[in-house]
Amino acid sequence: MARELMRILTSDGVFDVEVPDPVERSMLGSYWNHVRLFLEGDASDLEQFRDVRIAGRRLLTAPVAIVLLGHAGILEFDELYTLR
Repeated sequence: MARELMRILTSDGVFDVEVPDPVERSMLGSYWNHVRLFLEGDASDLEQFRDVRIAGRRLLTAPVAIVLLGHAGILEFDELYTLR
């Protein structure tokens, strides 16, 4: 049986991790929506995710780093979930 993984953005990069907690899954989805809106020019509040950990990993909230990763094409919003 394939496990469903979610993409997570940290200061170390983008990773596919198992997120079994439904509250964390929802928060991660909300985080990615805010990142996407931020990159589209919306003054989305990424600060609300500061120090938030999902599956033990701290989410990246540094605007400059997110912009750099976005411009480098590293962030993809088509696939939040992956199968392994």
